[in-house]
Amino acid sequence: MAAHGGSGQQGSDRLALLETAWHGRDVTPEQAAQTARAALKSPDGARADVILAYLDWRAGHYSRSAGRLGRAMPRLERGPGLPDVWLGRALNTLANLHSLLNQPGEAATLFGRQLQLARDLDSAELEASGLHDLGVSQFLVGDAVRAEAHLRRALPLLDGLSDPVGQGIARLNLGILNLRAGQPQVATEQLLRALATVWGGPEAEVARAPELPWLESRLRRSLLEAAEAAGDDRLVAEQETALRRLSTRAPDHLEIALDIALALSSRAGPQATLEQLRPVLDLARRLGQEQHAGLVCAHERLSEACAALGDPGAALDHLRAALALERATHAAEREQQYRTLEVLHHTRVLNDIAEQERQKNSQLLSDLRDLQTLNEHMRRLSLTDGLTGLYNRYHLFLEGERLSARATPDRPLGVAIIDIDHFKRINDRCGHLPGDEVLRTLARLIRDFAQPGDLAARYGGEEFVLLRPGVSAPAFAADLQALRQAVTGFGWEAVAPGLRVTVSIGVAEACGPHFEAGLGAADQCLYLVKNTGRDAVRFCHSPECPPGPA
Repeated sequence: MAAHGGSGQQGSDRLALLETAWHGRDVTPEQAAQTARAALKSPDGARADVILAYLDWRAGHYSRSAGRLGRAMPRLERGPGLPDVWLGRALNTLANLHSLLNQPGEAATLFGRQLQLARDLDSAELEASGLHDLGVSQFLVGDAVRAEAHLRRALPLLDGLSDPVGQGIARLNLGILNLRAGQPQVATEQLLRALATVWGGPEAEVARAPELPWLESRLRRSLLEAAEAAGDDRLVAEQETALRRLSTRAPDHLEIALDIALALSSRAGPQATLEQLRPVLDLARRLGQEQHAGLVCAHERLSEACAALGDPGAALDHLRAALALERATHAAEREQQYRTLEVLHHTRVLNDIAEQERQKNSQLLSDLRDLQTLNEHMRRLSLTDGLTGLYNRYHLFLEGERLSARATPDRPLGVAIIDIDHFKRINDRCGHLPGDEVLRTLARLIRDFAQPGDLAARYGGEEFVLLRPGVSAPAFAADLQALRQAVTGFGWEAVAPGLRVTVSIGVAEACGPHFEAGLGAADQCLYLVKNTGRDAVRFCHSPECPPGPA
């Protein structure tokens, strides 16, 4: 990397400080902002603007964030040398802005550019944040299947980074998604893992991350909701105690106080609700934040409590306050959206003019490369199966050939075909909707079984394929017994009364340019399993891939 202004050492030191500020932006935002502002007039000013744009976005200053990104991105794209990770960070922030402005198409394109840059730079940080935030964006528009698939793909990458806060936020979002999907037990497990990831769990002597009351309040409120839905009274009591303790540690933070009060009053009686929520209104008045949008829910809950206590006048006052605040919030949001879109439009016009100048200066090749990047992104968006969220058949063969070409007899590519036994009977007896749920559930079980580096795909109909690099057929078959048992032991009664599901699994190997041969060998094994009773795992060696060590 080239030196950034002044002496080479001075530029390296400044860039190191900006890197530290970026990674600490969620934990110590004031310190990150101070570092960034000090570097604004330096040759690294565009990178400093990216940090400040991120902090503005988090603080709700969307138009200011858009303006900073409009200044920073052209300098990052056209500066000396190749684009670096800071362009990806800018793309991520801009994509999240478009997502909040209800422009999912623009957001998806920007996330696609970020993911392509992540692969070009081999950056786990960019790939993890891109997959995670794309998943959140998809959840916001109601695409829960793709959202879960992208969040689960982001988790192994985040686990490999020294970023417990990012890991905790990802598991929080996945837990919320599971909770909204009616899976409180799965949500509870994710949220407990998030708490353990960030703070090291109850047994840890030293927390793994600094005190983060805003993240803890969101985690514990979601965990409380999941525990209530799962009927876990012990866990409910633990979270209520923890939230009360947290309220004493952040007494002057309105959002945290509101989060905690709403959580603790969800099951409280009307008098306890008044005692929980009235201090929050007093805090908002003291802080001059009486127009905070989150207070709408507080006023509505207070109105219900006053009505239950026989005070219709106070109930009506709170209802009026909620309505007035909701109208003011919507008006402010519309104004904010208008200003931000205006800034983005102005930035786009300036970029278009600059683009024309670059074309006049014979940089058309660079523009064509951007178009190829966008086309590549659109191609990647079509690589997953819409029903299960796994990769589709096209991507299976594309990646299967690549992985097989890199395999050797000593380190072959393990290939497994997983087939649902008597699936037609399930559809005939239970109907196609429960049949679809069986396919989605099996896909989740396969994802849970898969290891980092595995590739899971829907092969077609009720058949799935799991690829594992560097494993022999006997060893892979032995591991797959656990998946077969997980399917057999799953509570299928929840899908349809009396339903029982088993799978047959054929396993083989592929190496060299013979992926289809390995897949064919696994298919032959599957045929043998089905003709000898089903509900079993069997392995065969592909003729094109001589057996290596087990």
